[in-house]
Amino acid sequence: LLAACGSDAGARQTVAVWDVTGVRSGGAARLRTSKRTEHHVAQLKFCPGPADDELGLDEERNRLISCGAENVCFWRLKGGTLRHCAADLRGHEREAFVAIAVDADVGRNALGSAAS
Repeated sequence: LLAACGSDAGARQTVAVWDVTGVRSGGAARLRTSKRTEHHVAQLKFCPGPADDELGLDEERNRLISCGAENVCFWRLKGGTLRHCAADLRGHEREAFVAIAVDADVGRNALGSAAS
């Protein structure tokens, strides 16, 4: 999968996810889903989540994390829909986050029930 975030002429941001499995063999990337977001996104990364055998669905592994002005969000692609929930920043709400990294165990625990 490939995930990216971009802005339109109205400065509205959209997060999009493409299936790029066919690109190596000369095929095109296929848009799986996209979602407009009110949260500013400075960085977007794939994030570890529960393994297939824990949840029984391949799509449960399609998890992302983003950060930006005054937000950190967890994203999940499920059933062709991209959903997100903002993290509770407890006193850091006014900061602009520009980089993010997630420990694999923390990502699994945080994303197990988030963004349903």
